[in-house]
Amino acid sequence: MNVSINPWYFCNLNCDFCYLSKEQLQNKSLLRIEDIKKHLEEIEEIKTIDIYGGEVSLIEDNYMIELIEVCKDYTSDISIVTNGTIVKDWMKKEEIHLSISFDGEARDKNEVVFNNLMLLERNYNIIGLVSNKFNIEEFTTLTNILPQTCLSVELKPYSVSDNNENKNLNSKFINNVKYILINSNKSIVNEDRLKLSLSGTYNAFSDEHIYITPNNKIGTLDFKDGKEYFNEYDTFKEYKKKWKETISEDCKDCICIRIDVKKYKFSKSEKRVLSKNKDIEVYVQEPSLSMEHLDLYNKYHKHMQGKKDWKYNDISPDDYYSSYVDGAQNYGKEILYLIDGKLVAVALCDFFSKGISSVYCYYDHDYDHLSLGKFSILMQLKIAKENNIPFIYLGYWIKDHFSMGYKEKYQPFEYLINRPTVEEIPIWRDYE
Repeated sequence: MNVSINPWYFCNLNCDFCYLSKEQLQNKSLLRIEDIKKHLEEIEEIKTIDIYGGEVSLIEDNYMIELIEVCKDYTSDISIVTNGTIVKDWMKKEEIHLSISFDGEARDKNEVVFNNLMLLERNYNIIGLVSNKFNIEEFTTLTNILPQTCLSVELKPYSVSDNNENKNLNSKFINNVKYILINSNKSIVNEDRLKLSLSGTYNAFSDEHIYITPNNKIGTLDFKDGKEYFNEYDTFKEYKKKWKETISEDCKDCICIRIDVKKYKFSKSEKRVLSKNKDIEVYVQEPSLSMEHLDLYNKYHKHMQGKKDWKYNDISPDDYYSSYVDGAQNYGKEILYLIDGKLVAVALCDFFSKGISSVYCYYDHDYDHLSLGKFSILMQLKIAKENNIPFIYLGYWIKDHFSMGYKEKYQPFEYLINRPTVEEIPIWRDYE
C-alpha cells in the first residue's frame, strides 16, 4: 500500500492548478502525530510513504522530524514533497527522498525555487508540471543546467483535462512532453509511463495512493465535474469494508473447489492437448510486467468482450502491477507460455507446499486450436504431480455458468461446504 500523509493544507502559494480551495490553503489546522500513528498501525503492508501538504516546509521543524521518525517504523521508502520556496535542514537528510515542484512560470516564486535547487547540497528529484502557459524550451534548459544533485525529473500535467484522462490530452501538451523527453539530459523517471500515456494506452498521471488527510480521515482521490476531491473514511477498516462491498457476501452459487492431484488421471483428450503443445516453452518465475504482458492481457479481454460480453477497458501498468505483481511475496508465481519466443499465455498462481492456487489466466485466442486455457490447467496438474503437491485450487465454480462452469470438467475434485474465518477449519467434501 502506498500512503500519502497530508499533515495540513496550509500553503504559502496559491497556484491556480491546485485542487485545494483558497479556504483550505489558509487553514493551519495540523493533524496530530498520534492520529497519524493510529492510521499507520491500521494500514496493511505499507510500501511507500510520501509527506506533503499544503506545504510541509512551513510546519515546525520538531513536528516534521518526529513525523519522519514515526514513518521509519513502517517503511524505509519515505519521500518529502515540497514547493521548494523554503529549504529546511531536516530536508537535507539523505535517508529520505526529496521531491521538489519546479514548474517554471506556472508557479509563483519560480526564481526563488530555481536558486534553491542550484544551491541544494543533496540528491533530489524534480516534479515538473508540463504547462501550456510557459516556454517549454526555457523550462528544459533550466532543468538541464541544474547540478548533478538533481537526479531526475517526473512530469505531471497542467490542467490538460477535467480529470487528466489520456483521451483529452491536447496537441500542445503532447508536443511539450515529447520535447522534454528528447531534449532533457536528466532522467525522466516516468518516461515509459508517459510514452504509454501519449499512445493512449495508459494514464501516466493517475494517482493510486491512499491518503491520511488533515481531517484525520483516510482519503482516496476521485474526480467529479472537472474537480479533484477526496472520498473520506474514518478508518482504514472502513475504507477496506467499503471496497469489499463490491463483492456480494450473500452469493450462494459461488463454490470453492480443489482438484485432488493424486487421484487425477489425464483423459485421452487431455493427453492430446499436452501432446500438441509439447513444443511450447514453459517458464515458472516471479511475476513480472512488460509490454508483452499488457498487450496480451488487453487482447484477451477485448476478445472476451465480443465472446462473452465482458466489459472491456485497457489495463494500465500500475493496475496490472498492483493486481498481479506487487505483494506476490515468495509464493506468487507466473507461468509463461511461449511459442518461438512469443508470449501466448500467462497463468498467475500461488504456490504452497499443500497446493497451487490458480489466480488468473489469459492467453492469445489466435491460438485457439491449441486449447491454451485447458493446457495451462493441465500443466499446473503436471507440476503438482512432479512436486508432490496434493491440490490444485481453481477458485470459485458456478455450476452451468457460461464462464465459470468449465471447472466441473476437472474431476475428481472437492468443494468447500463452509466459509471459514482465518481461525476456523475449512471443511471439504468430495463432489459426486
